[in-house]
Amino acid sequence: MAEDQSVNGDRWTTQAAKLFSRLGWNKIGDCNIDVPGADGICHGIDSLFTYEDGYLNKKKQGIFLEAKRYKTESFAPNKLSGWVQVINNKVNELKQSSPFLDKYLMNDSINNNGVLVIWFHDIDNYKAYKSKFQKALLSISTIKRGSKDWTNRLFIMDNFILSRLMSLCNTLDTIDKENLDVNFYYASSVSDHAVVESKILNLELMFSDYIFMKIRDHSDDSYTKEIDTVIYYDELNLPSFHRLKSSLIRHNMISKSNPLRLYLHNDEEDESRKILPEVEKIFSDDVKSFELKRMNVINRLPNWLRE
Repeated sequence: MAEDQSVNGDRWTTQAAKLFSRLGWNKIGDCNIDVPGADGICHGIDSLFTYEDGYLNKKKQGIFLEAKRYKTESFAPNKLSGWVQVINNKVNELKQSSPFLDKYLMNDSINNNGVLVIWFHDIDNYKAYKSKFQKALLSISTIKRGSKDWTNRLFIMDNFILSRLMSLCNTLDTIDKENLDVNFYYASSVSDHAVVESKILNLELMFSDYIFMKIRDHSDDSYTKEIDTVIYYDELNLPSFHRLKSSLIRHNMISKSNPLRLYLHNDEEDESRKILPEVEKIFSDDVKSFELKRMNVINRLPNWLRE
């Protein structure tokens, strides 16, 4: 029924907002707000966020988030292009709207970010459908430079990225239970600013195959143990782990004085077990100790999101 779809859609909007809040984003106002654009028309926004970006020397990003909940069999790929155009238009109008910027205190934010979050709730069918969704993504027309739209940044997430984020939240909770302090690591080699360690995960890292973190153990008052840490989403083969090592060296994220801990996000336990001895050899000579942990791969909405 249409009424059920509306209720479930609103629920997913709230759940998506809760997920991004868990990763450090600052939610502005309620969900499902109507705000006046520069064109004089009120535009509906599912959720509005800001966060301090570790790559931009504490400048804030403003985020316009649209949440969609669908069954795979009910989703038509041509919907995607229309949704992208709608959210792009909203971003254009709202980032230039003085009433909006003043009311929500967003004059100091970079307000050119649209995020479309699509949750396919028939989980068992998603794996087979994933390639079709990827094909729909590739069919979206790119906005050309020279138009007034090209400065916008539009991000699309479906179950693939959302599974990563939910699994990351689960891992952060596990680390918290160890009474360890953890921060995401923003390398100076990427940002041209000083290194930033932050509780906030920015959009770029949400799509990255590696997320670098620093874990610190303050349990001994006379000594703080620092653990260089990687959330690893890449493939389970030796060339991929060699690429990771090169990235760690390039971004000053590996030290002979520190342990190195890798969290693997992958269901292929047998495959990782086969190559584990070789993976250890790649890193062991360059770190104090090497530890590999397996993340819980979460493909369904966890209880803390559904409550």
